[in-house]
Amino acid sequence: MRKNKKNRNLINIKEEIVKLDYDPHEIWIYVGSHIEKESRAFSCRKEPETVEWIESYFKKGDVAFDIGANIGAYSLIMSNSVGNEGMIYAFEPGWHNFFHLNKNIILNKCQDNIMALNIALSSEKKISIFNYQDLIFGSSLHTLNKPVNFVGNKFTPEICQKVLSYTVDEFVEEFGIKAVNHIKLDVDGIESEIIRGAEKTLRNPVCRTVMVELNKAFKSDLESIRFLQECGFQVTKKVPNPSDFYESDTIYNYIFAKK
Repeated sequence: MRKNKKNRNLINIKEEIVKLDYDPHEIWIYVGSHIEKESRAFSCRKEPETVEWIESYFKKGDVAFDIGANIGAYSLIMSNSVGNEGMIYAFEPGWHNFFHLNKNIILNKCQDNIMALNIALSSEKKISIFNYQDLIFGSSLHTLNKPVNFVGNKFTPEICQKVLSYTVDEFVEEFGIKAVNHIKLDVDGIESEIIRGAEKTLRNPVCRTVMVELNKAFKSDLESIRFLQECGFQVTKKVPNPSDFYESDTIYNYIFAKK
């Protein structure tokens, strides 16, 4: 069931710069919508388990994939944790969020250790269709290939756009990335497909943790949990993550780590 949201959350506003709610470091972000101003600027309060995961597991020199980076709030926190010798690959196929992701990277002088990539990740390398729920800065619920959201409901896209899609393994191999230590995965629907395309990377001993949003009502997501366990991961934390837009008591943020 879709929740009733106030119209003020569905418009772009005059752009300004605000401080992210992250106390250990001063991080600033551009906000150009009420979604960014009232949600993205408070990403730490929204998902404290994500911040705890970064602070607990990330080390200087680590490499991480932020898949579904949106405007980059968590990528910027990761950047501080891995330092100049580390690297964050921030994947965001939506052009409007990719625009602010890049502005935020430059604003915080993180261009040396955050690489923004305007491509999608999935279960195969191909040209795919990206379906936009809307064109509001900082928004989510956009999907790749099928216009079906993360609770299984079809929707009519605001626009559709062709995008390049890779598997994690193909991206790692093609661009010679030596190690991926951590993966954050939150793409509102095809997490299980991305996990299937990352088998070699996940089985690599250097890949130590994965944080992923999964819906336990979906058989494919339950299979993803079993697959990650086969790759040597165990669930260290499971936190309910109800959507701001859809009522659901089956969606969780899972943190997996290898022993």
